[in-house]
Formats: sequence, C-alpha cells, structure tokens
Amino acid sequence: MKGNRKMKNNDVKLYNIKSGDCTVAYGGRIYEGVTIKWFVYGRKEPVIPYEIGIQDYIEDASEGLSYAQEALNELFAVEEAGILQDYLIGKGMKCQIEERELPLPNNVCGYLGFYDAAGMHIEGLMEIYKGLDYALPFKVMGFFSMDSSTSWKTCVYGSYFMEAFLEKMQIPCDKNRLMDILKELHDEGWKIDISFPSDVFIHETANF
Repeated sequence: MKGNRKMKNNDVKLYNIKSGDCTVAYGGRIYEGVTIKWFVYGRKEPVIPYEIGIQDYIEDASEGLSYAQEALNELFAVEEAGILQDYLIGKGMKCQIEERELPLPNNVCGYLGFYDAAGMHIEGLMEIYKGLDYALPFKVMGFFSMDSSTSWKTCVYGSYFMEAFLEKMQIPCDKNRLMDILKELHDEGWKIDISFPSDVFIHETANF
C-alpha cells in the first residue's frame, strides 16, 4: 500500500474454501457425501486489521482472541486460497472458493470456536497440516458435520484396531505395509477404516 492512505474494506478480499462430496471415517463409521469447510489455523496476525474486518469492533484487553477475531483469522487471503486449492486438487478433492463479505458481524463465530463451544458429537475437525507431505506455509484444518452426509457404512475392521492389536501382541508393526494390506482388502470389498491414529480422516481418493 502506497503512502498513508487508510485501508478500506475492499482493499483486501478474504475467502472461504470448502470441499464437497468427501468420504470421512469418523466414530467407527464411514460417512459419504460430507462437506469439509477449510480454515486457517493458528494465525498470529490478522490479514487485515480487526477494526476493519469486524463490524463495530471493540478491542478487548483480556488475554486470547474473541470469537470474531478467530473467525477473521480463519479466512484465506487470495494467495493462500490459491495455494490450498492446488493442494486439494492434487489430492483429488473438489475445491470451492467463495469470497466472504466484510466486515464480519461482531458476534460471528468461526469454525474452531463453534466446535469448542458446541461440544456436539456430530462435528469433527481435521488436522491436515499434520500430514507427512504437508508443506503449505500456513496451517489448515477442516471442519465437517455429519448432517451433510448422504450415507454411511460401518467400519468392520480398521487400522486403529489392527495397530492396537499388534501392539498388544508385541508384534512389530510396519505401518506402511499394514496400510497397503488394508487398502488391498478395502479394494476387495471389505468395509475398512484405513486411517491411522496419527491421521484424522480418510478421503477415499485422497490419502493425507
């Protein structure tokens, strides 16, 4: 920005990103047709000042961020949206980017705040930034609700069970080999949760 011109609402655009028609393993079941809503996690400084991005913003002297501040920090800048889009498409996932109208209402709640406050059991979070091949310059998490699922299947066997079983038997576990075997059984028609405790979810066409 040149000179000392005051920033206006339309100087910077922020975006929501979501992926539809996903398959999620959660709570012992595989849910199909789930929509995952992605958000920036752990942003230290806002992309735009809070007083511009939040309607009737009042600075709070208490420690921590308000729900509205967290919600603003969860939105993607245009460069971040492009980076995440490339990453998701590379994983075989759909990606829909929508511009978010600013300023946000001062009583808005972001995905992380909603999840923490609701304490419900039909929502989940996905920590894709913990993936082994994750190299994005910012952390991303996903929020999903089972309400958006079109169907579900019970996981008869899964890697959680197999890994725990082998540990109890004191049998060394090659996680990569175990995953390969479970995938083979999955492809043969077995209803298998092929995620691991170190993974939060599985998308059938995207192995994070």
